[in-house]
Amino acid sequence: MKLFPIKLLILLLGVFLLPGSTGAGAETWDLEQILEWGLENAPAQIDLRQELVRGEREIERVQALTGWQAGVQAIRYIDPEDREVEYQTLGFNLGRTFLPGIDLGSSISYGKTMWQDEFQTRARLSLGYQVLPFTPGPAQRELLRQEKNLAQLINTLELRQNNNFLDWVESYLELGRVVENIEQARVNLERVQEELDEVLRREQIGEAGELEVLDSRLALIRAENSLRELKQARQIGLRDFYQLLGLPDEIAIDLKPAPALLQSLEQWVEELDLLGLEQEEMLEIARQKSPEIGNLKLDQKHLEQQIDWFERDRWPDLNLTGTVGGWEDDWEFQVNINLSYSILDGGQQRLQGEDLADQKDALERTMADLQAETETRLLGLLNSLQSRQAAMKEKDLALQRAELETAMAAERLEQGLITSRTYNQALQNQQQAVLDYGQAREELLFARMHLAYFLGYFWDWEKEVRL
Repeated sequence: MKLFPIKLLILLLGVFLLPGSTGAGAETWDLEQILEWGLENAPAQIDLRQELVRGEREIERVQALTGWQAGVQAIRYIDPEDREVEYQTLGFNLGRTFLPGIDLGSSISYGKTMWQDEFQTRARLSLGYQVLPFTPGPAQRELLRQEKNLAQLINTLELRQNNNFLDWVESYLELGRVVENIEQARVNLERVQEELDEVLRREQIGEAGELEVLDSRLALIRAENSLRELKQARQIGLRDFYQLLGLPDEIAIDLKPAPALLQSLEQWVEELDLLGLEQEEMLEIARQKSPEIGNLKLDQKHLEQQIDWFERDRWPDLNLTGTVGGWEDDWEFQVNINLSYSILDGGQQRLQGEDLADQKDALERTMADLQAETETRLLGLLNSLQSRQAAMKEKDLALQRAELETAMAAERLEQGLITSRTYNQALQNQQQAVLDYGQAREELLFARMHLAYFLGYFWDWEKEVRL
């Protein structure tokens, strides 16, 4: 069963991202290869496929119970007293139970009894039908239950697979930001080391005091600590990423920025214009498209069927059976009518009715809780989105300020009013502001995408992308 048209996305990412290399001797994968592997081998993807297979297998199991059943039988009976063969026969039977409550059976055998002089053929055909109560039989009830379970699983598959994929891309880009910060930290470390060397040189000629030397040494230690912490974060992030996608340990991954991908995703969320909706409109959409609420409605519908069957099962039982067959020289036709009604059952029907009523009340309470939880989750996503928007504005202004400070520092350096150390610090601040702005941009994008996914809007790669 095709779950999601995601192969085109992989092709798209192959266009967006250029392959690279992270080390000698190991095969290096870019994001395209990583995602292609994850779609087939990530633990979350394997779980999805296994759940789907199990659901389909349960339906096949029930259907097998209502399929044709056949068997053979051989009997030879010898009287223990006179050692005479009283009965011997070889037979074949074929039958099937149809879901509306019809049982069809047939058999044919070849043999004889002690009262027969010759071997004869015996055939029999029977047809049974449950007239009352007018309810599905056990097999059909189980099939309806399993079909409901499979429908509930399918309801969640699209959201779960899309969320899996979004988590992979988001984790990859987060690792990319860590790598960028490591490179920036290395540049900063080199700059701080050069500044310390310069201070030490000036100290030797009496132009730098002890406090300036200590400040430079402290700056170097801080730069070294920052670089070490970033490397540790990369190591932990890579380990988590490998586990998330089930990547082989011998594979290296190529971490690169994906500006074209980010731009396309930003365009998609802009066109959705979800922020133009009122909160009540968002809540209504979320409740309509929520897989959890949809699945609970299926549970309620199935329970209503069970309550209806329970009421009908209290009717009298009426079964009709027709049989035709016999030995070659003795054929007969029979019609049996079986009418029964339980007068006393020790309170079983009452207890069953109370249990169904309790289940109905429990589902109604669960629905109310789920409706409230949906609103709470929506508020959380909106609050997160507002925080990301505020952070984006802050980082944008910080970047503008850092660019202005760098430009001013360049002019003052040219005029001889500041040292190169002061200018390098301004340049370092600007480079860090660029990284912070990029991180805020990605976080805002994914906050908007998580909101879109919660409302049931998924990026349609097949429709939106033309390679």
